[in-house]
Amino acid sequence: MLTQEEFLVLDAIDRHRPRSQRTLASHSGMSLGKANYLLRKLIDQGLVTINAAVGDMNKGRYLYLLTAEGEEAKAQMTVPFIKARVHEFEELRKRLLENLIVLHDSGARRLLVVGSESLGKLLGQIARAEELELRVVATVSSGDDLRNYPQDEWDSLLIAEDSPTVQPILQLLSPKGEKVWHLR
Repeated sequence: MLTQEEFLVLDAIDRHRPRSQRTLASHSGMSLGKANYLLRKLIDQGLVTINAAVGDMNKGRYLYLLTAEGEEAKAQMTVPFIKARVHEFEELRKRLLENLIVLHDSGARRLLVVGSESLGKLLGQIARAEELELRVVATVSSGDDLRNYPQDEWDSLLIAEDSPTVQPILQLLSPKGEKVWHLR
């Protein structure tokens, strides 16, 4: 059975038909060295074949293709891969909901999220779906973003991602300890 990383390489080859290992690495979300290692392994297993790119005058460019065995291996792995991602998402959603319930029960109603915009949107969607009286006012990732949201627009701050930007934001705010939460 394929590993998750091998599946990602097969999927990138199948969907994007990359003509270089650098492009393959980019589409599969891994380093060039890792993509090269896995590509060689998949070629040795007979799941991928390499052809010189037709009409490409640039030497070193190849066309990576799945063999019939590669297509079969990818097909067999697709459903388990998707099930695993759905399970991971459900676990993440459950953990985020638990955090939102704690915030809600502590009196938070207008939440400012420090972290990625996609995580802030997901938190807002979960709060709405669960009909919590809690609204994500905004998501910020830097002190400059934070200046657009004065403290009277939010009543609680959720630090969703621990990054170098968190400390400067907290220093800008100097919020009361009970207003600051960390994602668990």
